[in-house]
Amino acid sequence: MTASPEGSGEPRRGAPVASAPVELAVPEEPAELRDRVRALAEQDPAAAGDLLGRGEWITGPLWRSWGPALQRAGLDQEWLRRLAVGYRRELWLWVAGERTWTQCAGGLLGRVRRRLPEASA
Repeated sequence: MTASPEGSGEPRRGAPVASAPVELAVPEEPAELRDRVRALAEQDPAAAGDLLGRGEWITGPLWRSWGPALQRAGLDQEWLRRLAVGYRRELWLWVAGERTWTQCAGGLLGRVRRRLPEASA
């Protein structure tokens, strides 16, 4: 079983649960990505909103850092993408300069940890 990213706390069936704790840390800030998304928001706010609403834009950098540990816990990149979509307001505040990367990524990391399968947390 794996945890539901939507925050219900209910496990999702079908994937194995890792037996060892998952080690995760705040990854390096993807400042160039932030700058590109901010520039898009200035040029086309609707397109930037759509981008944040899909989640793929931030999932890649996060997956490079957290992916191996999450895979060992039985979670996939789609799970992380859905979690990022649910966190899009805070991600937007980072893009807009209202939050630091440490604040934003730290909060998202907390969400990830709270939704890990019990044996992995």
